[in-house]
Parts: sequence; structure tokens; C-alpha cells
Amino acid sequence: MSKEEKFLIENFGKQNHFRVPEGYFDDFADKLMASLPEREEQQAKVVEMKPKRKFVRYAVAAAFAVLIAGVGVQFARNSQDNAEPVKMAATQYESPVDQMADYVMIDNGDIYAYVSGY
Repeated sequence: MSKEEKFLIENFGKQNHFRVPEGYFDDFADKLMASLPEREEQQAKVVEMKPKRKFVRYAVAAAFAVLIAGVGVQFARNSQDNAEPVKMAATQYESPVDQMADYVMIDNGDIYAYVSGY
């Protein structure tokens, strides 16, 4: 126990000094209800429900899809018209994997060593 607690117990004791006046809760509910303002009865507000127009959303989405498809087709046509034919001998063709392996300087032995670890 601290000094403060000892001082309080010696001077005031351990009894509870907070008390409710006699008969306070006997008519408490009646007093509380009397102090509340009167409540007016209100009729329920009628809200008219309108169906959502989903077809408008679908029409906009379809128009957007057609627009995107049209732009894609036009882009593909332009790229084909502007493309120069590339001729490549069969011996010169390398797959992208072979090109990547050459770039990072990995041979088949290294690839097998990496794969065997899994």
C-alpha cells in the first residue's frame, strides 16, 4: 500500500460515502417519461420504386465493345499494309528461348543444372 492509500484509509475509512437519496428510484420512471417530449405519430412516407434500366447499361457496353473492336481491326489493317515482308532462312531462325539463352549466356548444361534442383 502506498502512502496516499494509507492516509486516505486512516482519515476517511473504507466505507462508501456515495449514497442515493431515500425513495429516489421509486418514481424515477414516471418522472423520466414525463420529462420526454411528446412524440408525434407520423405516417409512413411512400417511395415510388422505378425499375432500373439495365438495357441502357448493356447498350452502352455493347457500343463500347464495337468501338474497341473497330479500332483494333483498323489498327491491324494498317499494320499489315505498312509491314515489310521479312524473309528469313530456315537456318537463321532462333526461337525466343534460344535468343534469351544466348543473351544471358546460358548453355544446356546450366539449364539442366537449374531444372534438376526442382
